Amino acid sequence: MAKDEFAAQTVGVTNFDYFLAETLYARQLPRRSLIVVDEAHNLEQKILGFTDFEIAPFTLERYSVAIPAIEDGDLRSAAAWMRREMIPAVGKFICEIPEDEIARAEIRREAENLFERMRRFLAADQKKWAFWRRGKKLVFRPLHAAKYAREFLFSRAQMVLIMSATILDFAVFSRSLGIREEDCECLALASDFPVKNRPLFYRPLGSMNFRHKAETLPKVAAALDKLLRARADRKGLIHTNSFEINGLLTKALVAAGHGDRIITHEPGRAETALERHSSHPGPTVLCSPAMTEGLDLRDDLSRFQVVVKVPYATFTDPYVSARKRLNGEWYFWQTAMRLIQATGRSVRSPDDFAETYIVDRNFEDFQRRCRHLLPSWWLAALCEPRERKPASSATPIRPEVHRRRS
Repeated sequence: MAKDEFAAQTVGVTNFDYFLAETLYARQLPRRSLIVVDEAHNLEQKILGFTDFEIAPFTLERYSVAIPAIEDGDLRSAAAWMRREMIPAVGKFICEIPEDEIARAEIRREAENLFERMRRFLAADQKKWAFWRRGKKLVFRPLHAAKYAREFLFSRAQMVLIMSATILDFAVFSRSLGIREEDCECLALASDFPVKNRPLFYRPLGSMNFRHKAETLPKVAAALDKLLRARADRKGLIHTNSFEINGLLTKALVAAGHGDRIITHEPGRAETALERHSSHPGPTVLCSPAMTEGLDLRDDLSRFQVVVKVPYATFTDPYVSARKRLNGEWYFWQTAMRLIQATGRSVRSPDDFAETYIVDRNFEDFQRRCRHLLPSWWLAALCEPRERKPASSATPIRPEVHRRRS
């Protein structure tokens, strides 16, 4: 009933995952005059999430297909195998389950979903996809969403309004979604949060890259111990970037006597940790590699936060490596987006306030290389070490307005 009402009303609100699922599968939502997409910096990943797919051993067993001997990146062989074996096997499986059979309706839907994704892969230019093995799973993922953004989103409305605090680079963002310059108008405004309420302190303690993090981590742990003692009556947030770093730092902070304040979590349990932190009356501190966005630590829920490491995506991820080879700008754009999202977790309104500390020395190199990606309103709050010239004196807040023919 709610779905019917949503489809029938002039104005409706839903999350983007549900919108995509309805658009691609049920196809019962009418074309709109306007679609507003919030948090649109995630738009590409959301769209790719409805095109990529994995084929696990149990999946092959279900369709009676042998595990192929294909090397990572060999898309030509992967496509030939899929056309020769997977498509006929999955198609036969679907045909053998009547549409009105309730008992096997779920596995039929799963088969139809896989069949559609494989069909989309085979119809595409395979050079624009990545293929690798994750354990025993076969993983297929497009390298960009441009082809699918039009089909999944832009064709569903006369106009699409895209909003985010971290689009950062209009050119890179537009290319990632296949938006032509002549088809869009881009507007950027300064933050209305006072600079004095959101200072960013760059305090380099050492490099946190793979080669140097072992020698830097003890310095970070000591600095965090000192900070927690100085902010003994305040809640805070520590962005640790990876579960490895998270484990080492939380262990060190517990050993330093902060065990009653530290709240952390295992993979997939961030919501539980957030709930504990929010409901605890004391000055708890969240330590997490997975709370860089979608988190509302307003007011006293966080009066300080620490970015332990510049959030570069790891090159051990085959998709990241392939995407960086295709477009190096994308890699740094993604890093800037994660960094700015992370620093925005604790100041949630013009009246809110919190301190943010960046302690990775690699931020200096990142800032030098990618300063054009960092908005002026963000740089205005940056307080560098005393021997450096403050960024705020050279980069005042100003509106950046880019207009293109609509």
